[in-house]
Amino acid sequence: MLKGEVRRSGREAMNWLTWCLLILVLCACSEVIDLGTEGVDAQLVIYGRVTDGAAGNEVSIALTSPFNGEQTPVSGAQVRLIENDQEIASYIESSPGEYRLVYADSAKVGRSYQLSVVLRDGSSFLSLPAVMPGQAAEDQLYFDASTVETVVNQAGNTIERNLIQLFSNTLVLDQEKDFYLRWNITEAYSYEERVRPPPNPSEGQPPPCYITNDITGQQSILFSGAEIKLPVINDLLLSSSEIDSRFAFAYYFSVIQTTMDEAAYEYWKLVDEISNVEGSIFDKPAAPVQGNIRNTANPDDEILGYFEVVRSDTSFVRVRSDDIPFFVEIPCTFANRPTEPASCTDCILLENSSYNRPYYWFN
Repeated sequence: MLKGEVRRSGREAMNWLTWCLLILVLCACSEVIDLGTEGVDAQLVIYGRVTDGAAGNEVSIALTSPFNGEQTPVSGAQVRLIENDQEIASYIESSPGEYRLVYADSAKVGRSYQLSVVLRDGSSFLSLPAVMPGQAAEDQLYFDASTVETVVNQAGNTIERNLIQLFSNTLVLDQEKDFYLRWNITEAYSYEERVRPPPNPSEGQPPPCYITNDITGQQSILFSGAEIKLPVINDLLLSSSEIDSRFAFAYYFSVIQTTMDEAAYEYWKLVDEISNVEGSIFDKPAAPVQGNIRNTANPDDEILGYFEVVRSDTSFVRVRSDDIPFFVEIPCTFANRPTEPASCTDCILLENSSYNRPYYWFN
């Protein structure tokens, strides 16, 4: 196997693209509740998290139509963080329906946290208490670039594909303690434009774009350290990607490992099971999934959504083009090809593209 170069960021890195996918899951899993909107039954979805670091501490609030699934952000809510039964910080609305924690400190291991949400109409919601866990495991990432026989249909037919597969040997720090893990994976790669005509040497090349995508996929990657006791979780497959022009220049996998409590683990396990039965996490499941958020006036109401209290740790592995034993086509050349995409002269046209280089990037 080809070994990738591994870098670790500690606890401060968290890519929020991953949570966009999770918010869609929650919107598909909510039940109709009465928010006092005359003549309209709407579904309220609250999703949020607090971590032991400065990143990823956000809350999303939306109303979702039970008929077509369209989402309307909920603005003007009062969103607060409670630690050991005392309010310690507020979330400010950074964009419609999106709230960011304003807190000079970070959540502490061993302390209990809750989310309080009060809507403009006075409706009040409170999450159940959850204790911030400590670090349970440490990921050691590696990748393998090879030709893999893959199944392509239900009949069992296979074809050979050139794939890069990302694995982790995850060291368990205390084998005797119960723990629960989830992994989310993002990719980041650079994309270099071609200019017409080629620039003069004095002008230099245009800056590259950096594209970041969530590649976790539809199935959650979960592990229960209560059900299986291992010193090392060996060769855990985290991602499998077909090799294409994304790997022409610099490419990074980012693996976000979160340690959660048993209740959060069971929630995501059930969400995953229902989405797999239904065929897609974007489909509305046959039954709602009860989360940990309650209507304070009507505790028996099934208020769907989840507020996570998690320890997060992000690891990176860099893939160089010479790590791949296959020809990798450069997306843009100086030749004026008729089929060349418009992004070759304006890379910002690419989805999730930016001129901002990720902080962990090095050439």
